[in-house]
Formats: sequence, C-alpha cells, structure tokens
Amino acid sequence: MTDTMVLEILLAAGLSIVFAVSGASKMWAGPRFVITVVDFRVVPRRTGVLFARLLPSVEIFGALAVVSGAAIRFGALLLVSLSLSFIYAISINLVRKRTLTCGCFGAGKSRIVGWDAVLQDVVLLGASALLAVLCSSWVGIEPWSPFRSVAWVAH
Repeated sequence: MTDTMVLEILLAAGLSIVFAVSGASKMWAGPRFVITVVDFRVVPRRTGVLFARLLPSVEIFGALAVVSGAAIRFGALLLVSLSLSFIYAISINLVRKRTLTCGCFGAGKSRIVGWDAVLQDVVLLGASALLAVLCSSWVGIEPWSPFRSVAWVAH
C-alpha cells in the first residue's frame, strides 16, 4: 500500500465521518435547521428552504460516495462545492456583522459563527480538493474500496 493510498483512505474516512454526522444532525433537526439556513439571508427565502431541505441528504450522499471508494472524485467535488457554499454564507454574514448560529451540525449546536467556522470549512475544502486530486478516476472502484473486498470474496 502506497503513502498516497494511505492518505486517500484517511482523507476519505475523515471527510465521510464529518459530512455524514453533519448531514444526519441536520436531518434530525428538521424545521429548526431550515430556519437557521434561511436566517443567513444569502439567497431568496424559497431557495434557502430548498437548500436547507436538500443539504442533509447531499452531505450524506457525498460522504457515502467518498467512503465507498466507488465514486471518490465525484463525491469529493460535491464536498468541495458544499464547503465553498458554507464559506460564502458564513463570510458574507461576518462582513455584514450579523450574529448567527452556525447550524453546522444541525440546530442542536448553537455555536455562533465566526472566522473560526470559516477556517474549519477552508480545511474541509482543502481536504476534499486534495482527495479529488489523489483519486484515480471519476467513477471507479479504488484499490482500497470495500467493494473490491466483496468482489474478491465472491470470486
């Protein structure tokens, strides 16, 4: 196993845990999370409601795509897009000098957004982008994928 493959596995595992837990927490929060997203006032209200309702599922889907080893680049770029949207929404509200709760892990955590949240999302952005660069293809089973183990056992 190469160093690159080990790094890819660690990035995939870490990112999948963060985004799966985040998505599940947001799903669990339900309407409270929708209110949190709409309160950021980055997009029109209806778009914010739609984004808030889709976001948990998209985060979980991205986490599964990454950890499965079957669609890593696609999943990683999905996580890059989500991270960019979080960075934009938080940054614009910090510039507006608005005090908002994050909603990062659902509405249950009432952390006030600050530049530390932007830094956290920049780290997630960097890790997701690095993973997208390291993986071998857009859609294809990576050498370390659990799907390869299942295919090997079945063969």
